[in-house]
Amino acid sequence: MTVSFVAAVLVAGGIFYGLVVLLDIRGIASTAKVDAKTLFDLVKLSFGVVAGSGALVALVVAYRRQRVDEAGAHREATRLHTERFSQAVDKLGSDSPAVRLGGVHALAGLADDAPDDNLRQTCIDVLCAYLQLPFTPDPGNDPADQEEHHRYLALRKVRHTILRLIGDHYRRPKGTHRSWQGCDLDLTGVTIDTNMDFRGAVFSSGVVNFGGAMFSGGTVNFDSATFSGGAVYFTDAVFSGGEVSYAVFSAGAVHFDSDTCRVGSINKISIDPDSQRQGLGRRLVLRAFADSPGYTWQTTGQSPEAKQFFPALERELRVAFPQNGGVCEHLASPPGRRPRPVLIRNV
Repeated sequence: MTVSFVAAVLVAGGIFYGLVVLLDIRGIASTAKVDAKTLFDLVKLSFGVVAGSGALVALVVAYRRQRVDEAGAHREATRLHTERFSQAVDKLGSDSPAVRLGGVHALAGLADDAPDDNLRQTCIDVLCAYLQLPFTPDPGNDPADQEEHHRYLALRKVRHTILRLIGDHYRRPKGTHRSWQGCDLDLTGVTIDTNMDFRGAVFSSGVVNFGGAMFSGGTVNFDSATFSGGAVYFTDAVFSGGEVSYAVFSAGAVHFDSDTCRVGSINKISIDPDSQRQGLGRRLVLRAFADSPGYTWQTTGQSPEAKQFFPALERELRVAFPQNGGVCEHLASPPGRRPRPVLIRNV
């Protein structure tokens, strides 16, 4: 404390001397007197400069201390997250379906509370990976297989819970607590035998991949969803009793295509009225075209505007976009038609 006080006095004295030299008071003394008030003001100014400098240094020190504290808090939060993550994954690998169900909810809660987006994505990736694991099919209701049948139903409940949680979290507005919007969902090869509700979700970033998924009894509902930068893929998805209902596009894309038949289908494109005449529809088609080289294309029924839009693209890309073309077998559901799109305006 004493050293700091002495240092402050010496700095103030140095500043005072510098001001005297700067103002050339010694030269002024031969013609005019510098009264005590002026000297006192100079002293006050000197100490004021010292005080201001000290305050600036204190602010810098406080800022650095805050950054260090924040970094320490983030490290501690990451450490606690890692511990909880390990415990949740252990539960997910349990032989008990009830314990696995607890692990699912624990991982979902961890994703909600993750200190950063990378850790949140890791939790979501684990849940998606669980859905991709092979599982024993239902042995049926034979009395000899009752135990295996009950276990199948219990494990199916775990899978259905993950699918429900994904839909619940993805419908929450981006930036709010428990929202997973903007995160990637890798559901490649997953069996979807229950409903998934994405109604009203906004796909502004991230990729949702249903490539090779088996839709066998549920509906993936995208009604009133908005695709404004993100992408949803159904490449080689198989519909054997399930269906997909979807809606509004702005600058993203939904891809229904098949690497086997190399057929791309462009279903109803609706542009928000405030975003029309900005080339968004063209960008959508060009993006799909670039992602699937060598494909042949078809569209659903074309509106009067689309009948002007697609011929212009045909001239630009030198590729035909016939409407109501033949349905690829990999895009068709058992009745012989693809999932019917729902066109919603003014969303």
